Amino acid sequence: MLQTLYFERLPQAEAIRYIEQFIRVLRAAGNLSEALSEALNELEARMREAAIAYRQATGSSQTTALQAKEDERDAYVIGLGKICDGHRNNPDPASAAAGKKLHANFGLYGGASNITKLTVKAETTTINSMMRDWREKPELSAAVTALGLQPWADRLQTVNTEYDTLSVARGQERAALEQQVDYTVKDKLTEARPLYDEVATHLKSGKAAARRLRQDEQPWLNAIGAANAITEEYSTLLASRATRAEAHPQTPAQGGGA
Repeated sequence: MLQTLYFERLPQAEAIRYIEQFIRVLRAAGNLSEALSEALNELEARMREAAIAYRQATGSSQTTALQAKEDERDAYVIGLGKICDGHRNNPDPASAAAGKKLHANFGLYGGASNITKLTVKAETTTINSMMRDWREKPELSAAVTALGLQPWADRLQTVNTEYDTLSVARGQERAALEQQVDYTVKDKLTEARPLYDEVATHLKSGKAAARRLRQDEQPWLNAIGAANAITEEYSTLLASRATRAEAHPQTPAQGGGA
């Protein structure tokens, strides 16, 4: 008996992987019927599209990480700019001198506010140049130490490097995409459902026809057995998650009553 799966309950990446494995084991069984092969071809096409949409969605999540890094580095640039500006009026002469030197260095690059308004690539380059000044120019390095700003400078450099690394990775990922698509993984999984059911119908009817006509049932039984093994694996996964959810139910939010 063929077992089927409500794959929509799986996370999208797992749903795609399940259907891809389901198709693979059925193809390995050979060309059992033209109708089954055509249904598998259609289902496989939907999964190729779903995989493209998933990679595109993954890229957009990387964009979210990039935005977070951009916001963080802007906050450090603005924060450092304000600290240096404030120290220019420090009653301690040495601290005031240090603040003036670092504030002047900010000015060479347009000032903190203007740095954050540059294009992202220009901002990355500018921050790298300014941090290099703070490390390599003795009077600026001494000013950073005098004001206790080394942890700030180190973190800004780290965030700037992380932003650049993420930006390059996102660009490479986008270039690797076969195409930009305007459909979602959910769209393609929805389209896959009737095709998956059609494949299941062909498997059941093919086995029944072979028995009725006294033909060799074994190829059909082998295909169904292989498909069932894949389905059982994911069914067990869903069942274990459901059991854990029942054992650890979410606590309703308190104070939400109207």
